[in-house]
Amino acid sequence: MKSGKRPRSEGEEELPLVSLITPMRNAQAFLPEMLESVLSQTYQGPMELCVYDDGSTDRSCAILEEWRAKLRDRNIALVITHSPPEAPAGGCGKGRNVAIGKCTGKFLCFLDADDVMTPERVETQLELAQADPQALVGARVWREGGATPRFPCVSLPGSARGRCSIEWGGMWRTIPTRRKT
Repeated sequence: MKSGKRPRSEGEEELPLVSLITPMRNAQAFLPEMLESVLSQTYQGPMELCVYDDGSTDRSCAILEEWRAKLRDRNIALVITHSPPEAPAGGCGKGRNVAIGKCTGKFLCFLDADDVMTPERVETQLELAQADPQALVGARVWREGGATPRFPCVSLPGSARGRCSIEWGGMWRTIPTRRKT
C-alpha cells in the first residue's frame, strides 16, 4: 500500500489511496460507529486510517486493534501513532498534523474520532477533487446531542437524531484534500 494504489484488473483504472486522518483522545464511546462508517464507504479503492492517539486513558486503542482485521479485509490499512508517555494533550490540530505526517495517500480526508460518515462521502469527495484539481473539497456537518460548542448544531429528522450527518454538493465543494507529491 505504500505506493498509494492497489493492483488493478485488466481494463480497470487505478484508484488512488485515500488517507483518513483521525485525531483521537478517549473516544471509546464513539469509535464503533465511526469505524462502521469507514467500513460502509462505497469507495472501492484503497484507504488507510491514520490515527493519532493523544494520550487516551480509556479503551480507544484496544477498540482500534479489535477492528484491525475488519479494516484490512476491506483494503483499509490502520496506522496508529501514539503521543509520548507523560506528554500533555496536544489537541486535534497536533493530532491531524502527526497523522498527516504518517500517511501515504494521494488524498486526505479528515475524520474526527467522534464523527460518522455517510457511505458515499469518500467516493463523492474524491470525484469532486479529481474533477477540479484546484478545489478544496469539504462538507456541511450537522451534530445533535452531545455536540461541543465549537461545532454548529442543526436539528435533524427522526433517525438522524444524535448523529453527525454530512451533506454534499452546492457551494460546499471540499473533501479529500490533495497532498503535495
